[in-house]
Amino acid sequence: MKRREFTLPELQRLDELGDGAILQIGRHDYERLFDLNDAALGRLRNFARGHQCVASFADSAVVFRKRSTSATEDSVQTLADEVSRQKLARE
Repeated sequence: MKRREFTLPELQRLDELGDGAILQIGRHDYERLFDLNDAALGRLRNFARGHQCVASFADSAVVFRKRSTSATEDSVQTLADEVSRQKLARE
């Protein structure tokens, strides 16, 4: 179940998540917090990186996954890449 009306201070608690933990916010909250203009995706990516997370889009949500502290930037595979591969495999 997704919670509605997340605030930025609540999202900044991503720092407290353990390695591999996942936090999901609804599309409504994403649009409200990050907007829908051309810069929104960049803001989302920068926010996620700043909290050692990767962000990916699901059907009606945005999912943040905490990166492993022992992994390097180059060795971490993003959820977006994983989802893309899975979609290609289904086609």
